[in-house]
Amino acid sequence: FSDQELNRQRLVALIQAQFAKGPLQEHDGLLNLFSYTGAFSVAAIAAGARFSTSVDVSARYLDWERKNFEANFGGIDTVLNRRICEDSREFLRRELKRESKYRWIVIDPPTFSRGKGKVFKVQDELMELAEVALRLVLPGGAVLLSTNDARWSERDFYTSLEVFAKKNESWKKSYS
Repeated sequence: FSDQELNRQRLVALIQAQFAKGPLQEHDGLLNLFSYTGAFSVAAIAAGARFSTSVDVSARYLDWERKNFEANFGGIDTVLNRRICEDSREFLRRELKRESKYRWIVIDPPTFSRGKGKVFKVQDELMELAEVALRLVLPGGAVLLSTNDARWSERDFYTSLEVFAKKNESWKKSYS
């Protein structure tokens, strides 16, 4: 999907920068929420990430992701890519309780969805997802947020991010 090409390049650059500091560690992996066909996960593994965890509510899309891994890497996908068919919000809450950690987290949700009886609206939930993700990302890691909501202007999206950043300023200081 070419609309995310620049963001995949950013992710690859982050992984390569971490790799340049020395060998990647156990937790130097990607959490890919709303993974769809797994393009971010494929890019992360190709760049050298230790693993990827892809979460999507659709088993059909996760199967598509499996095929993308097979096409790109042969049989290693089961070792390096864990695919979980679940609501990303529920998965995040469970990972928080487990005190799981990831070096990189991608949150690229749909504008709207109705999966397994639950409604998701990106403008209502993206910043809340980002807040939880901040608690799962390792120091020096990164959370990449994305939206394709045509009704959410670029200006309003960035304003939301600025408000979010100010609200979470103490986190930034402890993780710098």
